[in-house]
Amino acid sequence: MKKILFMSSIALTHGEINEQRAFLAKFLQLYKNGYSVLGFDELNVFFNVNMVRHFAQENFIFNKLLQYGRLDEKFTRIVKDSIEEHEVFLDEFRQLAATADKIKRGEEEITLELLKKYELVAWALTKHAQLEDVVIFEEVAARLGDKICASIDEELKKL
Repeated sequence: MKKILFMSSIALTHGEINEQRAFLAKFLQLYKNGYSVLGFDELNVFFNVNMVRHFAQENFIFNKLLQYGRLDEKFTRIVKDSIEEHEVFLDEFRQLAATADKIKRGEEEITLELLKKYELVAWALTKHAQLEDVVIFEEVAARLGDKICASIDEELKKL
């Protein structure tokens, strides 16, 4: 069995998205029941550090796929759409980070609407990750081959 390290890394982060979504559901329920919210900083690290790095890795992989994968028009569009969705998510993360900074400074408070926004982003991320897993990553190794996949592994170590 051949190893493709980046596939494991991507799969782990996609699993973390599901964990964050479950965490947010609990977070929301506690908040609705009048409990103060702990873990808000960790939530922001996930979105604004971990997911930013994850998207950089995926974009690198997807650009290699576009460059070397000999894709048809439909598959090319799917890959490009995923890259474009990353940019939309990154904008969402920046907005959430700005609000989180205001909360840290005491200028704003955590609200139910804000927590719902996090939950919506987490649900959208889940759908996005599922599409990537089922459609794009199923094809990566076959379309790129061992040599290019190995070079991707090496390059991603530098990111």
